[in-house]
Amino acid sequence: MPLPSASPRIYRWLRVLLGIVVALGVVLALYRIAQRWNGRDVHVRWFPLVLSVITLVVANFFQALGWKYLLERMAGRAIALRPLMTVFMSGQLARYTPGKVGLPMVRIAGATKLGLSAHQIAASVGLEVAAWIGVGSLVSCGSLLCNMSAGSAIAGVSRTWIWLAIFGIGSCLSVAALVDQRRFPSWVLRLLRTEGVGPLISIPMLAMQLLAWSGWWVLGILIPLAVGSTLEVAAGQAVIFLVAPIIGFLALVAPGGLGVRETIISYALAPQIGASAALAAAVLARAAALASELAGWLIAVIWERH
Repeated sequence: MPLPSASPRIYRWLRVLLGIVVALGVVLALYRIAQRWNGRDVHVRWFPLVLSVITLVVANFFQALGWKYLLERMAGRAIALRPLMTVFMSGQLARYTPGKVGLPMVRIAGATKLGLSAHQIAASVGLEVAAWIGVGSLVSCGSLLCNMSAGSAIAGVSRTWIWLAIFGIGSCLSVAALVDQRRFPSWVLRLLRTEGVGPLISIPMLAMQLLAWSGWWVLGILIPLAVGSTLEVAAGQAVIFLVAPIIGFLALVAPGGLGVRETIISYALAPQIGASAALAAAVLARAAALASELAGWLIAVIWERH
């Protein structure tokens, strides 16, 4: 049974609460990172920074399209794109609540707008997150294989383990996208809270997520360039900007991975570009992500209303 739509007053208070949580989380993360600043000047190049925000806006819309394809497979019908974009982008901002409970809550609250049940939305969130982590891990492994140089922060990682990870993750995603869910063990279906017939996820959804993760790889090149890195070093370390969001998401106590993602990026980049530039890159990456999510939400709201 679909959830009743919330009153405008509840939505206003929810946005205010989320804004306060985001602000406090950002301040805390910046304070922790500032403690490692060594005082060296960093000159920011604005063109790659602005380009990184635009890249993530596009990546967010690809990810939203992936969720659309998943919902359409689950519902067996087309889902209107404009209201879906608004619900998705609102959920992205809600990720900054502690414990990451905001994202499913906001999406479930939008179930009525999409003409779906709360159960379908809840099940889609679990499937989407699992696929998102899987595709991101595949892209990270591929990037690792291409950048295992002696001067890299990920030098020394075993190629054998990377290939095994690619095979394992790729097999799981292939089974989920090609095998009818009725062939899965009952405990798996109960865990995923899914029902119906057909594969758990769709190939178009995986393709959209692959494009979304490609945007994060491009971000991993643009942000180091923005703080003075060479193209060769930036391309070699772009994998860090793929691994950091995954680890930050898995750190449930950190709203939106605040502090966790920045710590990983700054420590990984420091040997190549210096501590100050590495810290600046971590902060700018977070700023680009926040700016892209706010921009994506504004675009979605304006698009839906007009």
